[in-house]
Amino acid sequence: MDKKPLTGQRVLDEVMKCGITHIVWLPDAETRFMYDAMNNKPSLTLVPVCREGEAIPIAAGLITGGKKAMVLHQNTGFFESGDSVRGLGLDFQLPLLLLLGYVGWRNETSSTGKYFEPMLDAWGIKHYLLETDDDVERISMAYNEAVDTKRPVAVLIANEYQSKRDRHIDKIKPGQTMMDSLEAENVISRHRHDAIVVAATHTSSREWPQISSSLDLDIVNLPPVMGKASSFGLGMALAIPTRKVIILDADGALLMNLGSLVTIANKAPANLVHFVMENGVYRTTGGQPIPGVGKISFRGLAKEAGYRQVYEFDKLNDLENAIEKIMNETGPTFVCIKVQRLTEMSPFPCAMNGDAASLSKQFKKIT
Repeated sequence: MDKKPLTGQRVLDEVMKCGITHIVWLPDAETRFMYDAMNNKPSLTLVPVCREGEAIPIAAGLITGGKKAMVLHQNTGFFESGDSVRGLGLDFQLPLLLLLGYVGWRNETSSTGKYFEPMLDAWGIKHYLLETDDDVERISMAYNEAVDTKRPVAVLIANEYQSKRDRHIDKIKPGQTMMDSLEAENVISRHRHDAIVVAATHTSSREWPQISSSLDLDIVNLPPVMGKASSFGLGMALAIPTRKVIILDADGALLMNLGSLVTIANKAPANLVHFVMENGVYRTTGGQPIPGVGKISFRGLAKEAGYRQVYEFDKLNDLENAIEKIMNETGPTFVCIKVQRLTEMSPFPCAMNGDAASLSKQFKKIT
């Protein structure tokens, strides 16, 4: 018998039976099917975070303050949240429901799937798998168990059980007409000269290989690095100071690693150019708005962090007129490019273009 897919409304109905008042969350591909249902629930307060490591501390504060909070994000974010799980989840005896998207479910090649459940088991965190709408009562079971045992309990959502009709979300109304990210990347590609390019976000790793003028100098499709493109790029710039290093970053990814702006500015590599595509949404998970959309100034953050040069563009012609100057300036240079809010994505490249050892050998040849 075919299994019925999970639907966002059924999952949310069960969550509300637990009396949940606040969901602390970060969008991901596995749980994005709940977005519309959550947004249409006036009695529910959504607390979007920039990085999963914030979620458990916020939920702990809410619960301590008398609210009923839960956490919703991907299992990759659970790995990143390890110290909060240990300190606040276990040592603080926090009765917390975790609803976690299960990347790597039934995927033998996924390191995320390989280590996820053993990690939960090692910490003694009970977990239940949610496969169909018939299983949603496990949410209440998990919540009650969390309350009774005074510790986190997890419910895992495997992505192949999601309802297909719930998976595309594009509720953001387009604002001012801006350039397409591929158009902007084309400009960068034409003026990169012999620069190394770190294209490590979900969007850039899909788009950049289509237009790159020097794939042998590119680092694309790294394993998921949770917004760490800026940190990786800094390491490359420090390792190869004689060669320009370009970071292709994105607003949602950078929000997960804002501290890297200060780290980069502090080391001040003269050969680093940091491009950030700002579209105000999480493009790879369906177009949900990033925290602070319309309020935050990435250019302002980089300037105050201490980058030597900072720019912001929303017109392709302005970017084209300035790009050669940008590439020849002493860095670190920060360039925010405002691009259209698109949610359609091309497929991922088939594989990484090398592991650490092979890429190191490749780049030694140019130093």
